[in-house]
Amino acid sequence: MFGACGDGVADDTAAINLALGSSTTVYFPNGRYLINARAVAVTNVCGLSGQLKAGLIVPSNRHLIFDTNASLIVSHTKNSSYNAIIAIDETNIEIDGGKLIGDRINQGKRTGEFGYGLVLAGCSNVLIRGFSSVSNWGDGLFLCCGAVNSGNMGVSLIDCSFSDNRRNNISILAGKKIVIENCALLRAKGTAPQSGIDIEPDMGNLLGIAPEVSSVIISNCLIQNNTSSGIDFQHAPKDKRVVIRDITVSGCLVESNGQSGIYHGSLTQGGICITNNVIRCNSVRGLNLTGMRNSFICNNIISSNGSYGIELSSSRDCSISKNIFWNNCVSKPASFSQFQMINLASKNKVIENEFLAERAVCVPVSNLNITNQRLYYCLRNVVEGNIFYKGSALADMVDNGILTECHSNQFGILANSPAVAILSATPSSQDRPARLP
Repeated sequence: MFGACGDGVADDTAAINLALGSSTTVYFPNGRYLINARAVAVTNVCGLSGQLKAGLIVPSNRHLIFDTNASLIVSHTKNSSYNAIIAIDETNIEIDGGKLIGDRINQGKRTGEFGYGLVLAGCSNVLIRGFSSVSNWGDGLFLCCGAVNSGNMGVSLIDCSFSDNRRNNISILAGKKIVIENCALLRAKGTAPQSGIDIEPDMGNLLGIAPEVSSVIISNCLIQNNTSSGIDFQHAPKDKRVVIRDITVSGCLVESNGQSGIYHGSLTQGGICITNNVIRCNSVRGLNLTGMRNSFICNNIISSNGSYGIELSSSRDCSISKNIFWNNCVSKPASFSQFQMINLASKNKVIENEFLAERAVCVPVSNLNITNQRLYYCLRNVVEGNIFYKGSALADMVDNGILTECHSNQFGILANSPAVAILSATPSSQDRPARLP
């Protein structure tokens, strides 16, 4: 392939770039292709200031095909900033297969966090299937503004894996119509934020526009063992123009993350839909939700998280419905509730949820706690049609809110051994037990 050796010893960067510049389809036979991730100077783009050296440059209208055991190996560099593969303001790119292995293991005692695996900057119509990006000094995948385009448009990641990256496994700073389907996001660890997926609109202001992330679908993914949160919504605190809206998280297993399963710390424009997920065994909260608007959390199993199953703060006009809360507050059951609304959480609807806990595992302070802090009142929330199982908490419901409407809630008896099993390792129908009567 244009002189590439694939022996893991010779530098194949120039040969591969020659192929990418000359051919619309580039095939990688089985082998280990060593690349210098700082070999080429690239255009200044938002989000990459100071990291303007790259390895492989992918133009428009390219299809990269990797054989089963073909991999790209980032050669050891003394510099902590690199972009192993980058596309800037390009369109119509496909990647099938392949594994990108960063140089994290060889970084020694160096600091910094900007060693990126795959970077898409202002690209459109990108399809990536069966690709892995692991052990990079920064992020496995980084989506940001381009030199011309304000964000990515139409990026699909199918059956991909991003793991053991030092910053985040995936960062989304700018993009619309992004699909992340049947992917694994595992073990981000090293320097903050350390999340499986970090949705963090930023850098658009350098182009004179509001940074935006919208119309994102995250479905049927395994998001596990990340040091911070599984999925993290946040934004640059000084940029009030930021846009986060229309994000769907569905059918995912979000478990054993070091902070919250899902953390939402931004003021979003609405349309966040978290549905049909299993969110369990996260060290702190299952869902830590602040600043949500007009959003939906429904049909999830939220279980065995360290503190609250859900903490909803400074949010309004949200619907929390048909979820199963099961054995949350396992770290300090005497201090937490399975679901807490706090700090101006107003005009939300809590409808047809089931709250359960086994005494042998934990006895939370309450199943549902609506509370005020100082002058931050919870106002006009609706609690309707929920089932609170007797004996599963010291108090079924604590309501210190103002004008809470409570209708048709049931207080049942929890069986000694309820038929709830949340044991499988991947999201599936078996991971969603039948609802108890």
